[in-house]
Amino acid sequence: WRRDTVLAMCGRIEKVHGRDWVEVIGSARKFSECMIYGHSVDDLLDGASHFHGSEEFCRVHWTGEALSDDEFRRFVASMAPEQVAIGMQSFIGTDIGRIRRLIGLDR
Repeated sequence: WRRDTVLAMCGRIEKVHGRDWVEVIGSARKFSECMIYGHSVDDLLDGASHFHGSEEFCRVHWTGEALSDDEFRRFVASMAPEQVAIGMQSFIGTDIGRIRRLIGLDR
């Protein structure tokens, strides 16, 4: 994600809706920041200064139930060498404190 693209995206949302972008996005029950950003880059900027790569640098758990401790450990253990981060979608209900404990950041 590029800061200048995010700022332009927020500015466009405000221009189109005549309200602050936070108010516009916050009024939507469901939205995906990834989809909004992707639309801005692909459809409005025609991909300028961006690229689509096949690498997934972040291993993400998007849907389903929260992982058990063992499932979480397997999830992390199965990361590809190029993956440097994990993402747990907020609505699946995984407690951030539990994640920090499982990866050893609770010290």
